[in-house]
Amino acid sequence: MTFSLCLLSLALGAAVSLLFGKRGAQAGLTLGALGGALAIAAGLLAIYAGGFTLSVDLGYGPGRAAFSLDGLSGFFVLTTGLVLLPVSVYNLHQQVRRSRVTYAALYDLLALATLLVFASENAFAFLFFWEVAAGAFYALVAFEDGREGRVGASYLYSAASKLGTAMILAAFFLAFAQAGTFGFPEMARSHLSGGYASAAFVLALAGFAVKAGVVPLQVWLPSSYSSAPPGAAALLAGGILNLGFYGIVRFDVQVLGPGPTWWGILVLLLGGISAAVGILYAIAQRDLSRFVAYSSVENAGIILIGLGIFMIGSSEKLYPLAALGVVVALLHMLHHSLAKSLLFLGVGAVDRATGTLQMDLLGELARKMPKTALLSFVAVLSLAALPPSSGFATEWLTLESLMQGFRLPELSARAAMAIAGAFLALAGGVAILGFVKLYGGVFLGRGRSEATRKAKDPSVAGLVGMGTLALLGLSVGVLAPLWIRVVAKATASLTPAGDISGRMFSMWPVLQPAYENFSALSPTLLALALPALVVMAWGAVRIFGGREMVRGRVWTSGEASTGGVGYTPRGFSNALRTVFSDFYRPKEEVVGRLYRSRTLFWLEGSFYEWASGVLLGVTRRMKRIQSGNLSAYLLYVFVVLMLVLVYASAG
Repeated sequence: MTFSLCLLSLALGAAVSLLFGKRGAQAGLTLGALGGALAIAAGLLAIYAGGFTLSVDLGYGPGRAAFSLDGLSGFFVLTTGLVLLPVSVYNLHQQVRRSRVTYAALYDLLALATLLVFASENAFAFLFFWEVAAGAFYALVAFEDGREGRVGASYLYSAASKLGTAMILAAFFLAFAQAGTFGFPEMARSHLSGGYASAAFVLALAGFAVKAGVVPLQVWLPSSYSSAPPGAAALLAGGILNLGFYGIVRFDVQVLGPGPTWWGILVLLLGGISAAVGILYAIAQRDLSRFVAYSSVENAGIILIGLGIFMIGSSEKLYPLAALGVVVALLHMLHHSLAKSLLFLGVGAVDRATGTLQMDLLGELARKMPKTALLSFVAVLSLAALPPSSGFATEWLTLESLMQGFRLPELSARAAMAIAGAFLALAGGVAILGFVKLYGGVFLGRGRSEATRKAKDPSVAGLVGMGTLALLGLSVGVLAPLWIRVVAKATASLTPAGDISGRMFSMWPVLQPAYENFSALSPTLLALALPALVVMAWGAVRIFGGREMVRGRVWTSGEASTGGVGYTPRGFSNALRTVFSDFYRPKEEVVGRLYRSRTLFWLEGSFYEWASGVLLGVTRRMKRIQSGNLSAYLLYVFVVLMLVLVYASAG
């Protein structure tokens, strides 16, 4: 009942927005917030009490479209609701440059389709609402006038989405050929095996990895993030990307079942590479939204690391390790959804206040926009994985899970765990530098352009939405033991180990990674201890430190500075970009008297440009069959019909 009301609220929000103009748009966004609150309730009910079930007879080939919420889908609905509610409140203050009416309708439709994907138990319904969500986000990416490259970004997203859908559809058809039905439970009982199972696994993994933004299939992500309105970008981070992870767990794990160890090794290494590559490209960006986009690639990699541990543990029948892997993966997904959505709302506030997202042109915004700076600092702290934030708790648990690799019998699996751990450690170190660059360059120091002079905080609705996300994100770190209990309950059916939350607490609220006598940490106690240490240090300085303060002029290069000298964000990251110059391979060009350097993902300048050229060449040749001659079109239909009849008679 609760989930039905949630869906009804979002559907009404989309309809009201279109029917009643600007007032309808405001009502539609309010109904979106209500839908988020109901999604939170529906997700918790599904995790703890079982939930929504609905079956609709479609009356033709695909059979019955079944919708239900179990613990797993309930957790994804809960995560989406936790993002949808505050982002909808933030949207109430947002002045969209084009039609607010269309924006509100597309926003509610996107949320509705995303939730229905999580509830779908039928492959046909799953793909139908998957495509509705893709279409809604495509329209939102192309929505705002004045954003450079928005049309190209929407086309790129559409092309990537279609590629992913094609691979997922191929995997579903392989499972359908064995099961004879599109229902996920029936597919799981049919036990697709051998080479067919591996082919379906790889196809589905690649298709879902496109949606999750995993290297090397993430090329659509930076441009889409930077072109979408802030509310849509936040919902992308907190909902759309999670569709990819849901598909991996639901199909590659539950439907196909435990596979050979190399499945998990592939996912694990793919995650490690994505984490390292994502954050290395993030720190090289000048545009704030592209930085945040590549940070999502990093976090997608960390989530995949957890899912890889889960798959390896399931294959080797180390079920506590498997259960630990999926718990840390989904806990990190929750952390990323909240922190990244908050940061995107902060980015939107900065863009609205200054008119630019070029980090080298910003600065001093902590003084101009103090509330936005404080709330954005919570997101930065979490995404840099510094204590006592949610990112610290989830990345610590992920590293501890990787350290259990010595328990695996196969050398290849142990080596993969070690390599993934090295990638994660590299990503963690670079992430700290990257977010120092972001926060220091945007909010601290002197303003570096006229754009920051009249900047001010958003309205109360915007701050309430951001503040709610900040409190929720902090709770995942400070109250990590409670959230672990929720995630462990939601994933209990995925392994014979069941709910492992009891094994993860040696003494409340101290956490251990599912195995005794290994290591332990309490994010809760750490969150209490750190402020106490800061107060003690401040008191010691006040009591024992000197009372006189000497102020002097800043010196640079042996001379006293006259002011205005300081690091730009690009200058701060220059050392790292120099060290990894062979990795970045920047594209340099001289136009007149101007020197320009761009850092592109290496496949963008080689494989993807070549592939797009080949595709365009093929389409130009195929356009010749579009002659406008009715007789020619009738001939095409006749030829296709004959081929179908020949195939049917041969079968």
